[in-house]
Amino acid sequence: MYRFWLLPILLCGLISPLVAQSLPAAYQKWLDEDVRYLIRDSERSDFEKLMTNQQRDNFIQEFWDRRNPDPSSTENSFKREHYRRLAYANQNFAGGLAGYKNDRGRIYILYGMPDQREQRPGGTDLGIPANAPLALRFPSDVWRYHFIEGVGMDVLFEFIDTCRCGDYRLSADPTRKSKPSTKNNRQVMVAKDVHHKN
Repeated sequence: MYRFWLLPILLCGLISPLVAQSLPAAYQKWLDEDVRYLIRDSERSDFEKLMTNQQRDNFIQEFWDRRNPDPSSTENSFKREHYRRLAYANQNFAGGLAGYKNDRGRIYILYGMPDQREQRPGGTDLGIPANAPLALRFPSDVWRYHFIEGVGMDVLFEFIDTCRCGDYRLSADPTRKSKPSTKNNRQVMVAKDVHHKN
């Protein structure tokens, strides 16, 4: 009797991974890497329900079109800047994880180069007491943005490498108070593109 009751559960367990893996690799990469921090949950859900590559390609085109600051232009400066930031993050912030997956990469992709940056070596070997704050005892990277729309003025991100392995983790995320909308992200990205070419 229990065998028949368990059969549907077992079948669901076998079928679910197959359904989740049905998205072609290029489209899964687009979701997981390319637009990881831009795509809204509802957009991700809609994308995952699409059945053909043509539908997926149309969705991707519309996704970028919605974020284009100048729809009359043939070049989407938001998309160009986003992929530049993604490449920069992968090249400069890789540690234990790919650059886009770690905290510095995420913040850089979303907000661009900070207005001010201070890197501290940290360590008790520098005469810093063992009971000092983590940011002094361990290598840290402090980023300051004068203004981030939707977040506020004088926004500070402090990344700390407690393992001394290049894995800098955000000590506190000031953006969690109020997450900027996609529109705000686009405005910040375009503004940073004008001022920072790093």
